[in-house]
Amino acid sequence: MTGALHKAIEAAFLKQPELARAAGISYHALRQYRKGERTPSPAIVKRIAKALREQGAKLGKLAAELERLSGER
Repeated sequence: MTGALHKAIEAAFLKQPELARAAGISYHALRQYRKGERTPSPAIVKRIAKALREQGAKLGKLAAELERLSGER
């Protein structure tokens, strides 16, 4: 259980470089978008949203596994 909990907690905190990589953009560009220094195109926004949705799906699976391991439903 401890290993699964550790994995879930680490997975919940997607780092900016990881998000940029998952979205197929540079970390520098992502930082500029977050700071309002650049405006992302609609296509870039969609790629970032997709990367975040995929992360959310992974977290949902990890949460279900933790619930299963804890015996709670």
